[in-house]
Amino acid sequence: MVFGGLVFYVLHFNFRFGKLSEVIIENKISFVDKVELVSLKERLNDLNYFVVTVPGKKVRTFRQYLNFMGKKFKMPDYAGFAAYSDWMTDLSWIPNQKIAVIINKYDFFMNKNPKLKRLIMNSFEDDILPFWEKDVVQFMVGGKPRIFEVYIVRQITSLIRTSPESFNGSLLMMYF
Repeated sequence: MVFGGLVFYVLHFNFRFGKLSEVIIENKISFVDKVELVSLKERLNDLNYFVVTVPGKKVRTFRQYLNFMGKKFKMPDYAGFAAYSDWMTDLSWIPNQKIAVIINKYDFFMNKNPKLKRLIMNSFEDDILPFWEKDVVQFMVGGKPRIFEVYIVRQITSLIRTSPESFNGSLLMMYF
């Protein structure tokens, strides 16, 4: 399931074949579960992503979020949301062309203020992801699109097998 995501086509000159080809960059927010998280982290590492994993159980207030992201992204200043937003659409000091933010234990993340949690998620969906997908070309001198993905980790609380009479080989997974 995806909150949003725009598709941006980049013309890329393929030197091997001597022609222009299209590369699709689609930055998005996706859900994963704890089981998928292990292979996701391995894949991101293999593909040279800059990865920041937000510990949702420890990041429960807006100030904790700004401090955590500021330190992990090595921002020069992260005193407020405006500074955070500006730096998240700069990141010129990060050499990786692919960035991922993983929010672990999403139910606990920012649970002290659900409105600010929504503000953070909206800033990813409406500002940060589209900026790195396409707007960077327009607003940054020599700016190039980057892959920027956000993963929300769902918690599987239990697996319930359907009754033997109606069993069709499936399991019901409960997330929260």
